Amino acid sequence: MLLDRRDRVLLLKWRLADGGHIWITPGGGLDAGESHLEAAQRELWEEIGLAGVDVGPCVWRREHVFRWGGRLLRQRERFYLVRVSAHEVDRSFNLADERVVLEEARWWSMVELSESTERFSPERIALFLAPLVSGPPPSQPIDVGT
Repeated sequence: MLLDRRDRVLLLKWRLADGGHIWITPGGGLDAGESHLEAAQRELWEEIGLAGVDVGPCVWRREHVFRWGGRLLRQRERFYLVRVSAHEVDRSFNLADERVVLEEARWWSMVELSESTERFSPERIALFLAPLVSGPPPSQPIDVGT
């Protein structure tokens, strides 16, 4: 969960197999032998070209099922809070499969999230993001559902 100094969140537009799209946070799976924090740092580098940041606490979690590469997958996600003053997205490090499904990156304000008719993952991102923007992170990760 990448937030800038203006409390905007960075989301990536993911193209769905049915031709639609959904806005997601940067992230992905664990590589063999990798910790969750190591995976978060690697994914920030691969997906948006961000390196050398301190990954904060795990603030959210969720479990969901989705189709990827013709397979049905169950994913257990952890969302870590990362604050930056600013960042210009560099997608030149995207893996080949990411280049196919990730269409764009955009910084979203709380107002834009709340007023948008776009699809987001997690679905209620604006609701769960508001306390992170206005106060300290939760002491335990919150289950944010689908």
